[in-house]
Amino acid sequence: MYLLDTSAILAHCYADPGSDLVERILAERQGHVAAVTWFELRMKLRDEEGGPELMMAYAESIAGTVDITREVADAAFALRHEAGVRIPAADCLIAAAARIRGFELVHRNAHLGAIPVHLVAHTMLPPKR
Repeated sequence: MYLLDTSAILAHCYADPGSDLVERILAERQGHVAAVTWFELRMKLRDEEGGPELMMAYAESIAGTVDITREVADAAFALRHEAGVRIPAADCLIAAAARIRGFELVHRNAHLGAIPVHLVAHTMLPPKR
């Protein structure tokens, strides 16, 4: 199973490099998101033409949502300390959600890429064109 960071979904949305991996994950119903990703995605797509339709399409193709619980928040705090790199709060919660569920995190953020894989299994997509 995979946890798709907002950056991975946006790579798919805009057909950026790595979108083929995200497409395969979604097609196999293996892609989950953290609850905060829905907020980030809505903020990004709110002014896009076809944004509401894209939100509906992703809602149908994403296998499930991982809630941001106290357990995830505690794991995010620990992860930020263990990783030894500065990770924005939302991304730290997303990475911790992947860690708690044992999912592989898929993203294209350098700060998530700096997390040692023994802390969170992850795949970093190529950067945008």
